Amino acid sequence: MRGLEEPSHKLVSVGLAYGQVQAEIMKGMLNANEVDVWLSNDSAGLAIGFGIGPMAEVDIMVRAEQAEQARWILEQDAEAEADA
Repeated sequence: MRGLEEPSHKLVSVGLAYGQVQAEIMKGMLNANEVDVWLSNDSAGLAIGFGIGPMAEVDIMVRAEQAEQARWILEQDAEAEADA
């Protein structure tokens, strides 16, 4: 059995977070909806300590077969924030 560290299916990007904190929030929201998530970031930016800007960007990756569901969840969250 493979763990989350070793994805067994093709991964696709469903969004971009602007910092590790935002990425972890998005990951938690997707995980709560049973979507497996991997975060892909520029490790150089983390090592240097960048928390903002392009080097702090984190790609939100999910299994291809869960991409549509993940995008829908993220869109619903964005709409809820816009209405608040």
